[in-house]
Amino acid sequence: IMDQMADEGMKLFEPESGPLEVDKEAAEKYKADVDAQIAALDAEIAALSGKDNKKARTAKSKEASDLKVGKQYIDACKVVKGLEPKNGFFVLAGQETKQAPKEEKTEAAPVEVVEVKKEKKEKAKK
Repeated sequence: IMDQMADEGMKLFEPESGPLEVDKEAAEKYKADVDAQIAALDAEIAALSGKDNKKARTAKSKEASDLKVGKQYIDACKVVKGLEPKNGFFVLAGQETKQAPKEEKTEAAPVEVVEVKKEKKEKAKK
């Protein structure tokens, strides 16, 4: 068991295979499309004025915000700037991103914390 843990730890120190090959053209195209959608939503928001249209403005602005925080849009922005994509979008086939194993570990941890909190509440009720 200790050898397995040591091997996993040593994997962190292995040299990277180099920069990931990314599809910059696809990222630029996707970013341009989303930017156009955001600009259209902003124009609609500007056209809706007054108290009567507050709910519609809020809905449109929330829609624009959702587009901006989408994982694929974030990766497109990073690729256009020359950085590596954070979420693994726009990576050419045959390559893996670095964060794939980390995501599995983070999903398991919160579940355990929730169970512990439930146990404490049950003890408090008794």
